[in-house]
Amino acid sequence: MKILLRPIPPLAASIAFALGFGLLAGACTPSVDLRGNLPAPERLTQITPGKTTRDEVQSLLGTPLLYRHLRRGELAVYFVA
Repeated sequence: MKILLRPIPPLAASIAFALGFGLLAGACTPSVDLRGNLPAPERLTQITPGKTTRDEVQSLLGTPLLYRHLRRGELAVYFVA
């Protein structure tokens, strides 16, 4: 049994190389899964616990996802990014 090998045309080889390289390079990119609003770090540094009012926090971060009343009568505010 004789196997015949034909030379690959240069254009086809270039296309195959580019596709293979693209697949390999794409596999190395990190996967980032973001949902919602991620505030800028500068905005977070403007918030001081005990000093910044609720209205100021809402103007910096937007509307919170959830308000929850705690046992001691305190209000917990949840921002989800």
